[in-house]
Amino acid sequence: MQHLWAELSEKSSDVFDPAIKYGGGPDEWRNLLTRSSEMVASYEEHEKAYFGAVASAEVAVVDNEMIRKAARKLLDRHILGDTTDEIQGKLEDSTHAVERLEQFRDESRERMLQIWTGIAYALQMLNSWLDHLGRRKS
Repeated sequence: MQHLWAELSEKSSDVFDPAIKYGGGPDEWRNLLTRSSEMVASYEEHEKAYFGAVASAEVAVVDNEMIRKAARKLLDRHILGDTTDEIQGKLEDSTHAVERLEQFRDESRERMLQIWTGIAYALQMLNSWLDHLGRRKS
């Protein structure tokens, strides 16, 4: 995505004004470059959230499995009472946490894909338009 934006900036410089890369050129086009840069940054924020959710879900799955094994050992040894109840409660809490993290991960992945698709399409269309303008200008 950053590559597409860099192409847009370079082509803008070629078609409109070399100063556009340094804060010059037409206001409208500079604003468009700024807004498109902000869109790329927004995508990258969603990407960070997604990978954070993936890492959290992986840790939670490991923790959940450790609690599950501890509960099984206690039950196998016929240790009953408050300890077993506490561990089973933690197992349920851990299982729910894993489910929530996995749901957030899946929703984040879907949202990230939607954002990427929209931004990439817009940048590709702008780049194609600049290519067309550049050919007409030559």
